[in-house]
Amino acid sequence: MQQPGGENKQPARRRIRPWLTHTAAATVGLLIGALAASVDRSSSHDSATPTATVTATRTQTTAPSPATAPARSQQAGRVKAGQIPGDGVFLIGRDIEPGTYRSEGPQGDPITYCNWARLSGTSGESKDVISSDSSKGAETVTIAATDKAFRSNSCQTRKKTN
Repeated sequence: MQQPGGENKQPARRRIRPWLTHTAAATVGLLIGALAASVDRSSSHDSATPTATVTATRTQTTAPSPATAPARSQQAGRVKAGQIPGDGVFLIGRDIEPGTYRSEGPQGDPITYCNWARLSGTSGESKDVISSDSSKGAETVTIAATDKAFRSNSCQTRKKTN
């Protein structure tokens, strides 16, 4: 519509500030993205996407208390000369003889580590440990005549090599 004076005037348009429109657009975009992500996440349970499962196993070995040490040493009747069978605490000179012994490693699945300790006593305290180790494969240990006991856990039978 033409106004008197010959000029075509349009009604004054109120200008919206650009920062407001940009903020509104960004907010709408974020909401759409969040909605799409949640829908995608809920449907991913049926997908063939492989997932990794990590299992950590912690083995804790406890040495016998003084009251149980003599009972465990009664393994002397079960121990063949020159061998240390599997698990237990063995008294040096009574159950086993000092020397060098070899094990082929852990007893097998699911046990993956074999561990041992040379002991100066049977109190069950960490101060009794002369030396100790764990392995996944074959191992050799030398037990001294001055050791009081030897502890073996999750290992195959040890055989004397000397």
